[in-house]
Amino acid sequence: MRARQRLVRRTVGLIGAKAIQRELEESAGANAQIPSRATVYRILAERGVTGDAPAAEPYFPQPRPQAHYDVQQMDWTARYLEGGEQVFAFHTISLTTRAMYQTIATDKSTPTVRHHLLQSWQNRGVPAGLQMDNDAAFCGGYTVQRVFGACVRLCLYVGVEPIFIPVREAKRNSVVERLNGLWAQSFWKRNRFRSLAHVRRLQPRFSRWYAATYLSRRSQDPTPSRSLTEEDLALIPAHLPITAGRVHFLRRVEADGTITLLNEVMS
Repeated sequence: MRARQRLVRRTVGLIGAKAIQRELEESAGANAQIPSRATVYRILAERGVTGDAPAAEPYFPQPRPQAHYDVQQMDWTARYLEGGEQVFAFHTISLTTRAMYQTIATDKSTPTVRHHLLQSWQNRGVPAGLQMDNDAAFCGGYTVQRVFGACVRLCLYVGVEPIFIPVREAKRNSVVERLNGLWAQSFWKRNRFRSLAHVRRLQPRFSRWYAATYLSRRSQDPTPSRSLTEEDLALIPAHLPITAGRVHFLRRVEADGTITLLNEVMS
């Protein structure tokens, strides 16, 4: 319970059984007898407090990262400041290393998505595939048939295959969805933010905690195979053409044998 109290007083981090085990290991030493996670859960329940037990990862048939085909997932989550100003946290995460990149914005417009992707690919490397949901900012909207939006064009221009999950099936993006929840639980709920500038000023704390503590026992690749350079960024045109490449759509087949693709119903 004292370990949990120490975790509660911090401005970033988790307070569940796994975090308590890690806190005990760091304070007691490597040779200490650390209680199992089940025992920690039982003690928390006996004292009338709850932790943050991780949800099991669901299984869905979908592209899997391989040695020659690395995949990232991208998504955003939104929160409100006092007074009603909205804050968007954009996340990109590697399915192989779980290394992530985050940007904070006031909207989810096309320029904001472009900025996040370019910064992510400069700092965390360019993947072979980028998996995302069907948000209009990602797919190009729902008013024009056969549309290839700016996000798709940017992916193709730098050699990334956009992968769109089925409509209204957010669990297909479970890794980045859990990252959204982790950010909300370990950072947003632990602080009281006065402004967007305040959020951005404290945001590096979450990134450092995520890499140093949350991922401390995972293998991370600090040197991506390919990253965008400043020279690369300068050469990307403002108005992107459609570049040769692949766009991957995962779609549910309806009872009548049709699918919806690029705002068209097809049989």
